[in-house]
Amino acid sequence: LLRLLDLTPWFFTAAGVLTLSILFWLPLVRRVTRALRQLDAATEKIAAGDFSTRVPATRRDEIGRLGDSVNRMAARLDAQAQGQKRFLGDVAHELGSPLARLQLAVELLERRASADTAVALTDVRDEVQHMTGLVNELLAFTESNLRPRAPELAPVDLALLVQRVLTREAPGMPACVDITVDLRVLADPPL
Repeated sequence: LLRLLDLTPWFFTAAGVLTLSILFWLPLVRRVTRALRQLDAATEKIAAGDFSTRVPATRRDEIGRLGDSVNRMAARLDAQAQGQKRFLGDVAHELGSPLARLQLAVELLERRASADTAVALTDVRDEVQHMTGLVNELLAFTESNLRPRAPELAPVDLALLVQRVLTREAPGMPACVDITVDLRVLADPPL
């Protein structure tokens, strides 16, 4: 009876089975968790806007199919983002010609206008120049996103820049700006 109660062989048998089980399952668990970490990292990059991210598509199980789905989603998002940027660039480019003609027509009218209408034409000219500036900004923005380039830094007068923005965006609105007159920053002027 005491021999039957000896638990030592049972303990060694259970330890052996547990060790074999760990040795068998550990590589599988590591492969699965590594694949899930790769998927997690890829989806984080895609969520941050890096649509060129892809997951290695070597697995043929559910995780592999999930990786394929993530890759297809990233490719579609990339294509849509590029299409939107091209569309914005095309719109900005197409608006440039009519705005240039409008600017020329306003200048011709200003030369022939009487003193009464000159003030109104000056307002129209300012608005056309503002629209032209916005279209140029849109074009520069889309070009910088379609063909990334290193910024061409040049000194920019910050007080003058802020004054131009205030004049354009909030004409006649009171604003207190406290910037040193000769303060310059390095920036890409068109952008």
